Amino acid sequence: MIKGSKEHYQKFVVGELLKAFDAKSPMAVPRLTQVTLNMGLGAAKENKNVITEGLKALGVVAGQKAVPPLAKTSIASFKSRQGMPIGVKVTLRGQKMYD
Repeated sequence: MIKGSKEHYQKFVVGELLKAFDAKSPMAVPRLTQVTLNMGLGAAKENKNVITEGLKALGVVAGQKAVPPLAKTSIASFKSRQGMPIGVKVTLRGQKMYD
């Protein structure tokens, strides 16, 4: 059994959480719904290749395609403009989250 697997979580971690929260049912225990991996790339302002390298790197780590979030507002002190890519992120759900 792998330590980070879903079976490990259900068998061991839920039992410990039941004791910690004094819960009567396993359904009363908090559970994971998603895991988000993100990477801020400040150097992307000057060099656009940094974003593509970040997308590849995070895609390899996560096992699925990453997306570049865009800046919501312009911030002059950070030299970022609205709509510029500012990093990369990927959201893992289901079995990939436990893997």
